[in-house]
Amino acid sequence: MAAPAFTEYYENIPYDEKYIFFNRFKEKYRINELSRIKLKTQHEILFNMDKAKDTLITNLCMNESFLENDRFSKESFRKVYSLLKSNKHDKNQMARLIFLIHLSKSNVDYLTFSLFSKFFDSIELIDSFDDIFKNNGLSFLFDYFEELKTNRFIQNHIAQILREIFGKNIKLNFLRNLKISFFNCSVEKLRGFAGINRIYVGLRPFHTMINELRNNLRKDEIKLIIKLEFLRVFVNLTTHALLRSLKNDLNYWNPKNFNKFTNRNKTFRLELGYVAEEKIFEARINWLQSGLNENLNVEKWYEFYEKVIVNQEFHSHLKLNQDGIIRKMNQNFIMGIDFS
Repeated sequence: MAAPAFTEYYENIPYDEKYIFFNRFKEKYRINELSRIKLKTQHEILFNMDKAKDTLITNLCMNESFLENDRFSKESFRKVYSLLKSNKHDKNQMARLIFLIHLSKSNVDYLTFSLFSKFFDSIELIDSFDDIFKNNGLSFLFDYFEELKTNRFIQNHIAQILREIFGKNIKLNFLRNLKISFFNCSVEKLRGFAGINRIYVGLRPFHTMINELRNNLRKDEIKLIIKLEFLRVFVNLTTHALLRSLKNDLNYWNPKNFNKFTNRNKTFRLELGYVAEEKIFEARINWLQSGLNENLNVEKWYEFYEKVIVNQEFHSHLKLNQDGIIRKMNQNFIMGIDFS
């Protein structure tokens, strides 16, 4: 099995050796002869931690972009090693492992992996009744999440994206069973990631929005901006979660027709969640920076919210260059993770 093989390899690295040579490990333990592992998504309660750990290491051994760098610091794998050795099977450990599985099959380089491997263990799920929601006025996000799940306009746009992947009409029955978990994390840029019939959403960015926008906008306007950002995150992660539910495979790799979405711009090509964002907003929008922009046309975005969320209709009057939004331009190949 891949995970026990890696922990054995890690434990046998000489004390004064600073590096892991992943290709050597792969060849020594013949990991390259293993097939990609399928992780079924019917029920969270059936999530097999040991199988998921094997999946993480097997994915890394099959990931060409990851293996372009043969040498990795031993320190960058210290927390991964601890997770593999741990016998914990709680909701936090499952969330962290799901996050790492997404990372392990992403188009990331050594530096990106090293960054993510340093903070994944700080992901801590938050109780829905935690005072942190009440004190910061964010408890409305739970009801808003349920509202978005039944929104016909959003359902149709997600179905259209999935239809292009599957080549047939998609019934989004999975949406009614979709759940949400909020989490705290030491790195604010981690907005969320897809789970098993669940999306994990970072709470810290919304706290930041409240604090930074209070000098620019009224309370009702701040709430609007937060709702628009939550809509962006919801559409991004829900598309990923539903894709994996329809495939019955949490470990589903990038869609075969991924490049058909990306031909127009090879430098900033889009991953699936970003395609979903553009279907709704016509652009990838940085809502915090847009809220800080004195030229933001708040009334236009009230109209957008009324049309799309309340009336569940297409809004055809967006003029992005005139409405004061700030676009996101960062490159992101991390499938199933919103990090921006």
